[in-house]
Amino acid sequence: MHDMVSCCAVAVDGSDSSMDALAWACRLTEPGGTIVMIDIQDFTPLYNEMGMTPFSGGPNVDVDRVSRQWDRYASTVKDKAMEMVAGAGRVGEWEILTMQPGDGSPAAIFDKAAAEHHAELVMVGQHHGSTRIEGLFGSFPRWLVIHGRLPVLIVPVPRKDTP
Repeated sequence: MHDMVSCCAVAVDGSDSSMDALAWACRLTEPGGTIVMIDIQDFTPLYNEMGMTPFSGGPNVDVDRVSRQWDRYASTVKDKAMEMVAGAGRVGEWEILTMQPGDGSPAAIFDKAAAEHHAELVMVGQHHGSTRIEGLFGSFPRWLVIHGRLPVLIVPVPRKDTP
């Protein structure tokens, strides 16, 4: 029998890669164990863009509208994720972390929340991105591997040539 964890944390944003990571969490967490799903609301790039706009004109961003859209999408993601976890016989906890200017990186606040939930392991999906800029795993997973305080499982993007 393989050792299983009693509590793990998964970064869940609704992407295919985050849902793949959640499926792995269901396999590696013991029956009745807890899977903490953490979604991060990060509008700081919008604020940065608006703050760097010249005095005349620039992006006209309705942050409240964007926030409402994000909330609706996050609710759909939560429902799908909780259903997956419950179907696997695990206990699901859902947490949304809202980034504020000065919080650091999304990975840093994810790592902190995972530790506060007493997770034994964190799981993240490997996102597509520029390998030149983000390295092999992407900036979020890479930050966790280099700076995080918990073991990290990175679920790779399925290869297209794999049946």
